[in-house]
Amino acid sequence: MRADSFNSVFNSVVGTPLTHVGFEPWGKSLWLEDRGLRAALLRTELRSTWPFQLTLVIGHSCLRDFQDRVPATRSRNVSEWPIKWRPSQARSLGTDHWSYEPWNLGRYPQDTMDASSVEAQLAAIGDAMLDVGPSLHRFVSPNNVLNRLRQQQAPAWCEVRWIEDYERHLAAPGQPRMDKPYRS
Repeated sequence: MRADSFNSVFNSVVGTPLTHVGFEPWGKSLWLEDRGLRAALLRTELRSTWPFQLTLVIGHSCLRDFQDRVPATRSRNVSEWPIKWRPSQARSLGTDHWSYEPWNLGRYPQDTMDASSVEAQLAAIGDAMLDVGPSLHRFVSPNNVLNRLRQQQAPAWCEVRWIEDYERHLAAPGQPRMDKPYRS
């Protein structure tokens, strides 16, 4: 499949529908900012790269980037995001039972497009993202992410930073208590 054909299908079954639930185009990717939640559906950007790959990344505006900027600028660097997910599996984030997986060694979950089933793959991704997108901020709350990061036995340096940032954010006045699960 050529890049322009892929762009057309991606936009019709993923991009345009997701703009109706708050995502906005960001290059060849999509961006969502909702109540402090920041999420991006990242796509390989190089025209000659095939197969295309998609990864859903999630964090919050309270997190520092690797240059210590808060809020961080938008980043396509997957390593700067605490939650990395296969977009086709996004529905599992819409429950209280999702689990944090450390993906800090340069490998991370992604959906890789198969030329023989691109339209079906993109339709499944679009459907999964539409199902979870409007409620993502409830299930992937700062408190939920912090609790899951704390469950790690040997946090990497980036996880230590994320824990510090979430603790600082949640200790601020008006934030939900850290010892209770967050529900909205």
